[in-house]
Amino acid sequence: MLKHSSLSNTPDLAVQGLKNRKDFLRVQGKGKRFKSKHLILLSHPQTLEYPRVGITLSRRVGNAVMRNKIRRRLREIIRLNKNLFSSLYDYVIIVGPKSARSNYKTLETELCHLLKKTDKTFCEPS
Repeated sequence: MLKHSSLSNTPDLAVQGLKNRKDFLRVQGKGKRFKSKHLILLSHPQTLEYPRVGITLSRRVGNAVMRNKIRRRLREIIRLNKNLFSSLYDYVIIVGPKSARSNYKTLETELCHLLKKTDKTFCEPS
């Protein structure tokens, strides 16, 4: 079972989880914002050798079961597409209330589209 704060259980992980509140606030306050129907992607430069990604959901998305389901889907999308995240940036994914009715493929397509908007990489959903 995956821990909440980690994105994968492999030691050579390319993408790490964004864990500290101050890091979330820095990205949310100073980061560039890219929006789609269900997701908002924020990116902000950082100095580490690996990208970090944080996921934020509010109670408006649904109950705890629904929020955890969406969080697990996004972690899996990030794990499978970890090569798409630039090591020069921290990312925060904000999940909107309409995401409760979206499926895995929709979330994957939208996240890839947002990453393409950042002009960091090109993504083709698997």
